[in-house]
Amino acid sequence: SFVEIYSEDMKKRVKENTWMTKEHIINTKILPYFGKRRISEIQSKDVIAWQNKLLLMKDEKQDYQETDEERAARHEQKEKFSWKKKETWKRLFTRDVIMWFIYVNINGFGASLCLPYFPIFLSHFLHIERGAVSTIIALQTVAMFLGYFLADRLEKKFGSVGSLVLAVGCCIPLMLLMPNLGSIAHAIGISVTITTGVILFFRSGIANMASPVSGSLSMSLVPKDYRPAFSSAGTVIG
Repeated sequence: SFVEIYSEDMKKRVKENTWMTKEHIINTKILPYFGKRRISEIQSKDVIAWQNKLLLMKDEKQDYQETDEERAARHEQKEKFSWKKKETWKRLFTRDVIMWFIYVNINGFGASLCLPYFPIFLSHFLHIERGAVSTIIALQTVAMFLGYFLADRLEKKFGSVGSLVLAVGCCIPLMLLMPNLGSIAHAIGISVTITTGVILFFRSGIANMASPVSGSLSMSLVPKDYRPAFSSAGTVIG
């Protein structure tokens, strides 16, 4: 069947935790609905009906907690999560998790150095009126929501890691333009206020477009039983 072919091919390409999540979705969400229907028989209206049904489904325990079969796949069926066990710390703080925490904290540290002082920079150094500064900040909020809506398409096209690399790669040049906004606005013949608003609008949209992708990627780094602890550790470390 197609599921068997897909499983055999995909299982070799992704990490074990990622595959376990995909396998769970296949077995609990897709196969129960479509059954043994041929792919050629499934139409777009069938997919839409399936999506609508998923929206009405309630969370199940196996959505956020490993089943016995999943634990057996990790060779730890008898092992339960406990902060007192050394094995727990080893599984929670793997190399990938540590690298993730480093990335998140560097990103957060850089943002904390810049973002709180944007209004001061705009009004005192670029001499933008307070009313215009408020409008620019409000437009950044609009860009933030647009970024959230486009996050799903971004991840489907570039993947989780690719989406984050693309977002960071686009935001850095935009931020580097900030000290020279006066010269840039004068060169292109547009007011500093409009130039600043456009640049910050795109920066906010791109940065927040990566936020949902970042959240879903981080949860794939650890088994489901470890995700609450992982989230708590991230909050403390951050």
